[in-house]
Amino acid sequence: MSADPHDHGAGHAPAPAEFSHPLLWTAALLIACLGLAGWFIYWFGVGSNVGRDHGVLSLGKVGPVEPDHAALIAKRDDAVIDRGALLYGQQCASCHLADGHGQNGARNFAADAFKSDKGNGPYAMYLTLVTGYGAAMPAFKGMPPADKYAVVHYVREKFMRGKNSSFAEADKAGLTWPPPGAAGGAKSSAKPAPVESLMAGLAAQADAKQRSLDRWIALAAQRDAVISAPLARLAAAKPASALLIQAAVASDDRAAFDAVVRDSASRGSSTDELRLLPADRIDQLFSFLKALASSPTPPAASPTPVHGGA
Repeated sequence: MSADPHDHGAGHAPAPAEFSHPLLWTAALLIACLGLAGWFIYWFGVGSNVGRDHGVLSLGKVGPVEPDHAALIAKRDDAVIDRGALLYGQQCASCHLADGHGQNGARNFAADAFKSDKGNGPYAMYLTLVTGYGAAMPAFKGMPPADKYAVVHYVREKFMRGKNSSFAEADKAGLTWPPPGAAGGAKSSAKPAPVESLMAGLAAQADAKQRSLDRWIALAAQRDAVISAPLARLAAAKPASALLIQAAVASDDRAAFDAVVRDSASRGSSTDELRLLPADRIDQLFSFLKALASSPTPPAASPTPVHGGA
């Protein structure tokens, strides 16, 4: 009798039975858990014995670390100045203006004497950013020390050196380091400003920034509504980006201008227009805004606000 060619099982040994049982896996897991528990108990006992011999450990006082002021004062290279220009446009230009001449009581960096009794050296200006000045200028507590010094160096090099007769290369003698009330310094005896005054100052600063931006965009539209249209739409959607562009133009920093343009659509699609402009249109816009910043401002009616939506 011939073998069936379709019978594939013919001539093969039967497969061995699988040797497995849930109880075996459960027992193995319990043994592993007991081993880990024993290992933990052993080393916990060793640590307890060592700690008992050493007694209570003192952690000391924990607090913020005072920055290296001397190093930050000495470091004022191009990267630091560029960083200061961007921060100045964001935090300071609304009151002190892009050219540093100031408005509504904010000091003119190029001409006015310093109002603070700390002097006008780099560290003294840093202290003003740490503590604020009056109700109109709050303390910039969230700004890192390196950024504070970047703003100081930008203001001193851009607006003061060779222009302000009260410019001081170094801080006056007797100005203590670190600042009173700051990390590592003596406790300040000055009473904190009322919360209402601080909030009013912050609100006034934000409102002044928006008014300054509205005026700048309105002036650009008066000069050339076609060229400035993408910038106006960016200002309506993202005022902070428009302020950065304003600061970059004021400091003639094309690299910073290009960086803001490239990033203008990073958090939304409504401002793709500016980022997607061809290179020659971006060149044209920068040249136009640069010429606008250097030309006198003609009298005009109140600008149409460019506030963005909620």
